[in-house]
Amino acid sequence: MQDAEEFCNNHIHSGHLASVSSIIHNNFIFNVVRAVDESKMKAWIGLNDISQEGNFTWIDGTDYTYRRWAGGQPDDYQSNEDCVQLDYFTGTPYWNDLSCDTNLGLVCAYKLHCV
Repeated sequence: MQDAEEFCNNHIHSGHLASVSSIIHNNFIFNVVRAVDESKMKAWIGLNDISQEGNFTWIDGTDYTYRRWAGGQPDDYQSNEDCVQLDYFTGTPYWNDLSCDTNLGLVCAYKLHCV
């Protein structure tokens, strides 16, 4: 996931991995992921508990008020899951914690600047 965040930061508009603030936002991001490749409907979002286990924070500083965890998640499987992916569980986009070293797609978010 760190490589994914670096990719978003290095874009000309300097963004972050996406944060999710509502079910509408969650579904929108998922639909973007699905539109890119229906065979790989999972991607990194900017939520993690790298700093403190169990204390999830958005990489862009957004308040962590909305949650959309899959059943039994987060589970920190083998004490090695600190990053969060958007995944398609039982017909619905939910979140799952996963090892940060996993190779996944990503969703960047950028602020629009008017000139």
